[in-house]
Amino acid sequence: TSSAVITWTTNRSSSSQVEYGTTTSYGSTTSLDSTLVVNHSQTLTSLNPGTTYNYRIRSIDAGGTSHVSGNFTFTTTAAQTLLAVNVGGGQVAQFGADAGFSGGQAENWGQVPIDLTGITNPAPESVYQSERWGTSFSYTFSNLTAGAAYYVRLHFSEHNWTNVGQRRFHVAINGVRVLTDFDILASAGKQDKACIQQFRSVASNGGQIVIQYSQGSVDLPSTNGIELVPASQVNPPVSEINVGG
Repeated sequence: TSSAVITWTTNRSSSSQVEYGTTTSYGSTTSLDSTLVVNHSQTLTSLNPGTTYNYRIRSIDAGGTSHVSGNFTFTTTAAQTLLAVNVGGGQVAQFGADAGFSGGQAENWGQVPIDLTGITNPAPESVYQSERWGTSFSYTFSNLTAGAAYYVRLHFSEHNWTNVGQRRFHVAINGVRVLTDFDILASAGKQDKACIQQFRSVASNGGQIVIQYSQGSVDLPSTNGIELVPASQVNPPVSEINVGG
């Protein structure tokens, strides 16, 4: 859900405006509708999926008196995942059992606690407890709409190494390099902590998106989970790499 409609009533005819944001500092405001009414409606746009928002109402009556409501909250619907794979593991929640791979070795670490804090829409903890690793391996997602845009969300957690620089590898999507000498530990900040790398990609003419992992300067590539989400369901992040579209 990228929008929400806020409705309210007042006992006096007054203008309509809503302040909103992810904290009680708000940060965003709808355009002031100066029409004096008792039944009000304002639409909030460009909202992120699966996010809780705070909002408050501002109205000014015919006498010029300003009225401000208390704080209210609502949560947008999480983006629907088109495809999600629990790399190296079985099905868990919306993440299907490991499939679509070529090469590499699957491994499950068992019930190792994973730190999911600070991550937007992380996978279930158990997704980060299994992996696929190897000199070179790939995942192919087929039967997609040719030319359709998707966000490819790559889920990682480093279990084997404890220091930055002990594992570095490359990742390409449909033949375009998106990560070079990627270091999971450097990105996550510590061992057994989840991190996500997200890229916008376009399905090939054959309706495929292929994620290729290859050896970098140190050790072997590893990954834990992959999601494909239609780009129309995700607001673009502040920083992204556009892969083929």
